[in-house]
Amino acid sequence: MSGIPLGRPGGVPIVVERSWALVLALAATAMYLRITWDGTPAAAAVPIAAGGAALFLASVLAHEAGHAVAARSLGIPVRRITLFLFGGYTEMGGEPQRPGGDFLVAAAGPAASLVAAALLWAARLPLAGPAPGAADVAGLLAVINLAVAGFNLLPGLPLDGGRVLRAVWWRVAGDRVQAERVSAAAGRALGASLVAAGVVWAVLARAPAVLGVAAAGWFVHGAAAAQLRTAGPLGDPAAVVAAAPGGSIGLTDAVPAGAAPRPVVAGGRVVGVVTAPASAPGPAADAMIPLQREDLVAWDAPIGEAAARIARTGRPVVLTREGRMVGVVLPERLTAWLEAGERSSAAL
Repeated sequence: MSGIPLGRPGGVPIVVERSWALVLALAATAMYLRITWDGTPAAAAVPIAAGGAALFLASVLAHEAGHAVAARSLGIPVRRITLFLFGGYTEMGGEPQRPGGDFLVAAAGPAASLVAAALLWAARLPLAGPAPGAADVAGLLAVINLAVAGFNLLPGLPLDGGRVLRAVWWRVAGDRVQAERVSAAAGRALGASLVAAGVVWAVLARAPAVLGVAAAGWFVHGAAAAQLRTAGPLGDPAAVVAAAPGGSIGLTDAVPAGAAPRPVVAGGRVVGVVTAPASAPGPAADAMIPLQREDLVAWDAPIGEAAARIARTGRPVVLTREGRMVGVVLPERLTAWLEAGERSSAAL
């Protein structure tokens, strides 16, 4: 997604989407109205409100930085931090391998928001005398950070609380795919509830601004539904071709450019795939990309599971259904799909 780069602290690019201009304008306006209502002169209120908007941006970055620091502590690379209209997103080059790590990364963001809220609330006291307007802004930002932490801890993907739920379910059930499905389903239910609550609240209170709750719910519902999409449609059914007759690695037909990957089967299991064009038949073992057991993903597993495996290993994943191979998802195919999804959701 396009945006405005803010730098690369620690080697991690930070990008702010242009939609954040609206967020900052609304934040600055709200703070300006608040402190002028309390008696701060307009001339003094303008820089205070602008500084408050900048601190609001910094506090959202702190939330995402919490995720990034936790991920790096587990050895997971962080590719980018992006702020968009509904918050932020920390793009990682892999996923935690254990429920405890998943919990740590998920909880680090809300924890950072809670720390920011505490610091801002404490800053009110020394500011109250010399700069009451600044004290009001600090208090307002403290409440906002508290609300950000609370909202993100709601139990449903893609919110941090959904990831916490996923980690806990993963720990209890021992099945990450099942945990992903449960937390994504919870996110859909949560999003639908927020949409309904926002609409009813706006109608009963005659406050159109409350429709922002419904908009946030719509985003949560859509993102959670995306988490439930399965990896199957990304695999090419034409890839179901046994390249090694008799259960041993033998010769394969040439793989034409643009053709589906051919699995290499030995002893009844897939041991690799041949993806590159070949000028002539030859030993499959020489041309194949070796696969391991972790490269096998169920056909109906969430796309996020296939993405996590590919991001971790850089290898294709083989989709299985009832013990049979039914397709292969190549890294470039997944990347193209993800980029298409980013372009379609950029307006959010």
